Amino acid sequence: MINDPYQQIILTNKPDKDLEIFWYELKKMVTNSFKDNIPINIEELSQKLNKLQRNQEYTQIEEDIHKYIGFFCKIYVKYQCSKYECNLLNTQIKRWNNISKKYPIFTSDDIRIQSESCCIFYIYLKYLDYNKCNEMDRFFCQLAIESEYNKEYLINISIKNNYPYFLDKINNCVNVAEIVNAKYHTKIHKNTSGKKIIASLEKNLKFKIPSI
Repeated sequence: MINDPYQQIILTNKPDKDLEIFWYELKKMVTNSFKDNIPINIEELSQKLNKLQRNQEYTQIEEDIHKYIGFFCKIYVKYQCSKYECNLLNTQIKRWNNISKKYPIFTSDDIRIQSESCCIFYIYLKYLDYNKCNEMDRFFCQLAIESEYNKEYLINISIKNNYPYFLDKINNCVNVAEIVNAKYHTKIHKNTSGKKIIASLEKNLKFKIPSI
């Protein structure tokens, strides 16, 4: 069918056609997740990408999609989307990692590690398997879409509630050991696993962290 967007993208055969297909599918998925009530102007984002495409600024298109994925990650967390919806976004993120390998700007970077917003998303996805924690819920709800989150506060919540996986994820964005050492006057080595950090605090500071 001539009105089929996929067919149109393939027929035009532009250099960024794989990016265009990805964005179309990502946009449709996010729209469906929020039932057309998306807390971000996704049409405006699309218009910006279209303008870049008209100007053949393909590298900038990739950079912007990379940034928009981060927006969506935070939105899914802030509005506490279901595990089903989060798994759909996770699938799209994995697709993006494969697509972006074709472009020089992100050839060696995995967005799941490179993007702080994605790290928060994977922390939230894991959190859905745990018992609810009011402090953690408040942290997620208070996330700002386009600004950084308080990493030290998240580290403290993770230690207090025994979330070692969260510490491992945060360590992709910041030196967790350095922050822990400054707060607790410990001597934990850089890149120590979250599990070992919590075990060390229990041993040296004589306080019991609850099991999950």
